[in-house]
Amino acid sequence: MCPPVLDPGCARCINWRTHSPTKPRPPTTSRNNSASQNGYSNGFEEGLEVEAILGARDSDSGIFYLIKWKEREDLELMPALLTFFHVPALVIHFYADRISWISADS
Repeated sequence: MCPPVLDPGCARCINWRTHSPTKPRPPTTSRNNSASQNGYSNGFEEGLEVEAILGARDSDSGIFYLIKWKEREDLELMPALLTFFHVPALVIHFYADRISWISADS
């Protein structure tokens, strides 16, 4: 298992950072596969572009992000791992906008 901070000596961290051919594929679950077979696909599967991440939710099954797509009016809850894989910069931006720094002077 990788340490909390990327370790240059860890093979999994190196593969993730260099995007080598052995990098992990986007996570899929049986729920996603059955949804695709039923005619429903998420925005990532359709190739839509993410406009913004509007919120986050923590549940028993993991963290989900509320995604606003550029080409759609509706919002969609997407699993964190799938979101990290497709739009990591937007996930970082989402949290960076919500950081509140506390100054030692006040």
